[in-house]
Amino acid sequence: TKVNQAINDKWNSVHDFETEITALEERIKSEEKFMTILANHSPEDIIPSISGTRMMIPRNTLTICKESTLASKFANLYKVEVQTKLMDEWNHEEVVAWMNTLKGIPKSVVTIFDENQISGHELIALGKEGLMDIGVTRKATVYVILNEIESWRAKAVIPRS
Repeated sequence: TKVNQAINDKWNSVHDFETEITALEERIKSEEKFMTILANHSPEDIIPSISGTRMMIPRNTLTICKESTLASKFANLYKVEVQTKLMDEWNHEEVVAWMNTLKGIPKSVVTIFDENQISGHELIALGKEGLMDIGVTRKATVYVILNEIESWRAKAVIPRS
């Protein structure tokens, strides 16, 4: 009976060890998947660790609600990163994120830029009539956007098109 007990104890140990190995293999697979995603992520993504869980979040998602704590924390970071690129080179997500930082721009206008996937090159080319053509109907909003573009260009020393 002592021999049987010893054999049973060994089998239980082997089973516990096998369960632990399987769990470790799953964690390694998960880590490999995350590392692949991390290696291919956009610089516009943020990878926070929330309660020990890492996740990838597009920066513009964190700045959707202009008055939120998240928006205030990430808006300034975003401005610094975006300014290293010419406005002409922005993709539509960068344009939308920039629009979200502008004072006096209604969410409905930001949505127009998002739905039309306006790139930085297109933003610069739009002008007054173009902005009105895509649906920015308030003249004051049109002028705010145009002034902000001009202000950006002046700061970034971007050649005029």
